[in-house]
Amino acid sequence: MERPLPPKIVFMGSPFFASEILEGLIDKKIVPVAVFTQEDKAQLRGHKIIETEVKKKAKEHSIPVYSPHKLKDEKVIEILKGYSPDFLVVAAYGKILPEEILNIPAVAPVNIHASLLPRWRGASPIQHSILYGDKSTGITVIKMDKGVDTGPYYFKSKEIEIDKKETGETLTLKLAKLAKEIFPDLLLKIYNGELKEKEQEGEASYAGRIKKEDGFINFNEDASFIERKVRAFYPWPKCYFYLKGVRINVIEAEVGEKSEIGERGVSLSSDKLCFLCSNNSTIIFTLVQREGKRVLNYKEFLKGFKVEKGDRAEKI
Repeated sequence: MERPLPPKIVFMGSPFFASEILEGLIDKKIVPVAVFTQEDKAQLRGHKIIETEVKKKAKEHSIPVYSPHKLKDEKVIEILKGYSPDFLVVAAYGKILPEEILNIPAVAPVNIHASLLPRWRGASPIQHSILYGDKSTGITVIKMDKGVDTGPYYFKSKEIEIDKKETGETLTLKLAKLAKEIFPDLLLKIYNGELKEKEQEGEASYAGRIKKEDGFINFNEDASFIERKVRAFYPWPKCYFYLKGVRINVIEAEVGEKSEIGERGVSLSSDKLCFLCSNNSTIIFTLVQREGKRVLNYKEFLKGFKVEKGDRAEKI
């Protein structure tokens, strides 16, 4: 059956990754009839209201924007039904869609997920792929069901290499660029029946939602894991530890040489930010930031913050 072009879509997403996909659709003249995104947040300092990147993009193109607190609200469901969409297009929205909403689109609810499923189902696939040392990742386009990223897939991208210095920020940029380029044409192929669903195969893993406190550095972990964590959790929530009652954010780190002497979480040097971790491994924090201050390399930092060999990192 031949369908009218372009398809009618409601877009659901929130951060930069999603806004790039939204821009890619608009560039191809597939303009959503409406956008759903997370609610505005108030910044603690200055009480500035922060809009999601998707909301900013939608407003640039005069697309109606909704930020419901609860998707199960009958008014929300009626609004969605009123648009009679062919697709719900979901990318990093941050909310789970109830089954009643999943059943609204005429063709399908489609999700663009930042991993090669079933690897890293869940809210934070980019961070987890770095954290656990994956060599590559990619983009999967799935038909959504009531599970978390468990639906059949339409498309898996080529593998994208994860660089040894990759951060959450740089990998997000890579995957957002890829998704922006490939998704509009994929959506049209799904619309025209050219892409068929396939069941996911392989062992599944789950990437849960990351919280601010997850950035705390546990020196009972291996230095290699901590180094990957620093990269994975940049720019948010950032890794951190406490020393002399001061919170220190870690922006960059490297694995040092093994040490047979010392206690975990204790400084091994007065001229480097070097701490003993599990398995006698050592971590060196090379780029750091005191809370509310600018980012400094460790040499600059130690000029204004004296660290002695034997100083113990604290948990506050």
